[in-house]
Amino acid sequence: MVVRTRVIDEMIKSLLSEGVDTIINLGAGLDTRPYRLDLPLSLRWIEVDYPHLIEFKEEKLKAEKPNCHLERVPLDLVNEKERQNFFARINSQAKKVLILTEGVIPYLSEEQVSSLAKDLHDQNNFSFWITEYHSNEMYSHLRNNKKNKEMEKAPFYFFPERWLAFFNERSWKDREILYLVDEGEKWGRSFPVPWWAKILHFIMPAKEIEKFRKMSGYVIFESK
Repeated sequence: MVVRTRVIDEMIKSLLSEGVDTIINLGAGLDTRPYRLDLPLSLRWIEVDYPHLIEFKEEKLKAEKPNCHLERVPLDLVNEKERQNFFARINSQAKKVLILTEGVIPYLSEEQVSSLAKDLHDQNNFSFWITEYHSNEMYSHLRNNKKNKEMEKAPFYFFPERWLAFFNERSWKDREILYLVDEGEKWGRSFPVPWWAKILHFIMPAKEIEKFRKMSGYVIFESK
């Protein structure tokens, strides 16, 4: 989680330098980036989530001051009509929009992600999208019996045949991927692995090690 947060922080900073004037955080949860990041005062940051979560967050942060223009919108993302109306409204008011879905996409079905990708692409000022990346090698770790039991109340559904191709085919081109293993090592936050995995690391073929290092990360998509 620490590495994931840092990766997305860095991605946001890089895109702000390219003229992003609006950020829409879909499924924002308890994210507090508008309060802790050094952001332009003119930046419009919109958090979207379930009404009860928005209400909870408003109460907990009512005494805090964000570093940009912050709005919160209660909205269920699976409600396509309301979602489309919201996107169209923001598109008409912004020049360059960044979409953030952190820890959201895996909980949606392929059909739901496809519909969301289309709705986002339909907006001509929605330029960038930051979201998860998982390789096929990662799938077995995300949907084995142990993981299914852990995630019983909130299971993962999104396992496309090829992750990047799924978005590419829906007019979102991958521009940059930051892999969590590589970034963790760069920042002194190496991923914890069992002792036997460390031994395997020394005997595994380089190709297999590279697959492990590239299993999971975050990607910046750009609208085509």
